[in-house]
Amino acid sequence: MKLIGITGKSGSGKTTLSNMIAEKNNVGVIHTDELLNKIKQDNIFQVMECDNEGEPVSVKKDIRKFLYSNKYMFLLYIKMKGILLNRIIKNKIQELEMQGNDIIVIEGVHLRYYPIFKELDKRIILQREYIKRQESVLLRDKDKKVDKETFVMWDMPYKRSYYREKMEDYDYKIYNSSKQKLKQEADNIYEEMSILTEKERRRQKFKKYECQVHNIGISNNRSQEKRREYRNNEAR
Repeated sequence: MKLIGITGKSGSGKTTLSNMIAEKNNVGVIHTDELLNKIKQDNIFQVMECDNEGEPVSVKKDIRKFLYSNKYMFLLYIKMKGILLNRIIKNKIQELEMQGNDIIVIEGVHLRYYPIFKELDKRIILQREYIKRQESVLLRDKDKKVDKETFVMWDMPYKRSYYREKMEDYDYKIYNSSKQKLKQEADNIYEEMSILTEKERRRQKFKKYECQVHNIGISNNRSQEKRREYRNNEAR
């Protein structure tokens, strides 16, 4: 099994790319935002804003502003978020693996602060121009009371430089210029990971074969020792 991590700023195309890869055979996908939203709904309902149907959809603006405008609170927040979600992500990985998935895609913002980041086989960061990202987010989250002010707030840690990505940590640095571009990248990533999973599968089969041969060898040695012991007893 191989793990792919996809990260980038809000609206960069993480969900789109991960879903494109997940359309392939034996690929599972984990959206960290969905996991986080479930935790928010279950545990911190009182600090959430709700949609028209009364469902919690986002942290209240004043709390969000406090978190995102304060460097130390923001870094503490994303570290705690990473630690909190990591166990859930690992359980989800086991679940998807048991379903027969050879490749699992994990996508989310601030993925570098998740402990699972160190275990990823491929790390991908998406980039996109500011206006395109903003348009995408406002269209996507129009039912969640996300406006331009909220989007500016989400980008604040990057603009104030207290959250920076280390580009050397990533295997793929993709600029999202169009869906066709993402589709091509998804195909390339899947092809590369499929080759790696096939090589791993062959190594596992070979190790299993070696183990069987080794056990047979031990069994044969023990049988020879017993036959020698029997012959010695007979000779006596």
